[in-house]
Amino acid sequence: MKKNQSEEPVFPGSFRKFLLTGRNKDQLLILSALYLVLYVVLILLYPYPAGISDSGSYVRAAAENMQDTYRPFGYSRFLIIIHSLSPSIHFLVFIQYIINALSAIFLLFTVKYFYPPRRIFIFWIYAIAAVFSPLLIYLSNSVLSDSLFTSMTMLWLSTGLWMINQSKQGVKIASFGFHALLLFFLITVRFTGLAYLPVSVFFVILSFDRKKLRLSSSLVIILLIIVYSFYSYQKSKIFELVRVRTFSGFSGWQKASNALNCIPYININPSDIRDRKLKEFTRFVLQYDTLLVTDSRPSAKFMWDNRLPLKAWCINEA
Repeated sequence: MKKNQSEEPVFPGSFRKFLLTGRNKDQLLILSALYLVLYVVLILLYPYPAGISDSGSYVRAAAENMQDTYRPFGYSRFLIIIHSLSPSIHFLVFIQYIINALSAIFLLFTVKYFYPPRRIFIFWIYAIAAVFSPLLIYLSNSVLSDSLFTSMTMLWLSTGLWMINQSKQGVKIASFGFHALLLFFLITVRFTGLAYLPVSVFFVILSFDRKKLRLSSSLVIILLIIVYSFYSYQKSKIFELVRVRTFSGFSGWQKASNALNCIPYININPSDIRDRKLKEFTRFVLQYDTLLVTDSRPSAKFMWDNRLPLKAWCINEA
């Protein structure tokens, strides 16, 4: 029976040879060209990178080389490194775009290397979706941590796949090393990276059989130590800044915002509150009609709107 030419062959060689062989080499060149063309189109249509209030916080932390009370310092440190190479904001966008492109290509061909698609068009569907993802393009052209975080997430997933699918013990351990390092960097860029810990533990469990229980247990402990060490370090840095033992300023900020959603539906008498500062804040809050905000549904506006009591109190205190 004649073999269907649209089927992707299983490649038994090294990953480097896999990338530089036949159809894979052509696909790699085509994707690289698409990324290049798309970058030119991006900077022509949007010559100035996007930014929001968070962008200013990242830039200020980088300029002052000082920890922010709300966000991890990883992206600001990245900005410091990029600025040392070039002060141009366009250079920052270019680097973010290149990192994202390389990460997407690496993940794409890693999946293809270990799980060859049965039809070539399946590969191209995912490839085009990766290259032309509006979200990834937008994030690359923004002064925000999201682009770097997304790129490192793709690398983190790739190293997890290498750890699971490699039979050589040395390659598995090396893949774990990169995987653990990426997990650490992810957490330093966005606290969302903490949610990746259970997935990393799952990768380790899948990668080593029961005969190597001691090894897999040791690797899981290493992951736990990495996360706990960062957690402890972050709390100590926040304490140095505000003398409050908390992981992030968002902890209390979010709780206060949640509490303000409840104000219209409960009875509060400020005179019953013993703490002087809290009593002053409660009286200040009761001056506002927060029901106008929470009438339809719970809102997070209290955290960001200067006209609402939480932000207004901060401005008043400053």
